[in-house]
Amino acid sequence: VDAQVVAQTALLRNKDYSGAHKMLAEAKAQGWMPVWDCLDGFVYVEEGNAAGAAAAKKGCAGLAPWTEKLEGAISARWPEAAGLPPAAPAPGG
Repeated sequence: VDAQVVAQTALLRNKDYSGAHKMLAEAKAQGWMPVWDCLDGFVYVEEGNAAGAAAAKKGCAGLAPWTEKLEGAISARWPEAAGLPPAAPAPGG
């Protein structure tokens, strides 16, 4: 998990959101830990995709402390929705 978080952080710093999503999807497809839904949620928060963040939040439900961290990130990005961001199209879509 630590190596994936480091790689994801590097992709986010470069604003390579599609690269981060792809990396996490590949890890999930290989059957690695379900925490990948939570990590993908952070990518959606970073890119401003409220609908993606909400969907990822559902996918990582019950995976403490990741669920709480993602909820905090969503609430910080969309405070008006108290952690439940409104649906928004993905960037470029």
